[in-house]
Amino acid sequence: MKALLKNLAVFLIGIIFSGLTAQGQDQTNKLEEPPVPLIQMVDVPLGEAIKNLAREAKLNIIIDPKITDASRIKTGNTNLEAPVNLRWEDLSAKQALARLLEERKLFLVRNPQIGVAKIGLTNAPPRTFNSELLDASGEIIPLIEMRDVPLKIALNALAEKSKLKLEFVGKPEGLSGEVFVNVRFEELIATQALAAICDQYDLQIGRVKKVRTWRIFLSE
Repeated sequence: MKALLKNLAVFLIGIIFSGLTAQGQDQTNKLEEPPVPLIQMVDVPLGEAIKNLAREAKLNIIIDPKITDASRIKTGNTNLEAPVNLRWEDLSAKQALARLLEERKLFLVRNPQIGVAKIGLTNAPPRTFNSELLDASGEIIPLIEMRDVPLKIALNALAEKSKLKLEFVGKPEGLSGEVFVNVRFEELIATQALAAICDQYDLQIGRVKKVRTWRIFLSE
């Protein structure tokens, strides 16, 4: 435990947990956003354009790393570093995001169970997580933000927030320091954020016999 706290202290600057609010994982229904008179981007990297529009649309998102992998072997519209140049009028941020993804042949798949949408190369159905993990008694955190946090540190931080213990098994490279988490979630419980990161990096999570202990391992 002391070693974990020491590690968390080192990376504290990269993890933000903004104050807790009422209990429960149901998010407040938001009114449909009005259109924006003008949305304009000049040479904005695709990844940043997606994140900015999602934030304006009040959507929690994760981006499938397979998009980045694909861009290494083929350049084109799905490359997250590819520049975005657009000028759209009278669209809401949500409509603009949908249009941008359609143009770049990307898909947004919502997962209501965890309150996060996944952006990827396919429109495969969302993953289903153990309902015991997503305990409705968890407290909603207005803001969870991680910047360049090693994957294992990120998962352990969320587990600590949820009073859970994690065990890690599987290929060592899957949890190496070379994998860094960059996410920004609003109004989620910690275990929803934990599940979202597992989904993003194709990690499986399952309950073990020990009380409040969960095992994380790489998917086959």
